[in-house]
Amino acid sequence: MSKRVTQSYAPEFRAEAIKLVLEQGFSAAEAAARLNMNQGTLAYWVTQARKAGTPPGHGWNTKHGRVDN
Repeated sequence: MSKRVTQSYAPEFRAEAIKLVLEQGFSAAEAAARLNMNQGTLAYWVTQARKAGTPPGHGWNTKHGRVDN
């Protein structure tokens, strides 16, 4: 039986990945392919950013998936 390895990403990487989708118009699939990451992970980050209603770099805490005031 093998252990599942969890990939972790730096907050700066998350913010830039989200910006590719929200600000530059890439689809989650296109951005994930360019960044060599899982599409579902990026789609989740983008969904959380949209729910927060705050663009990355403007109070969006990418590490914890919430808005910090």
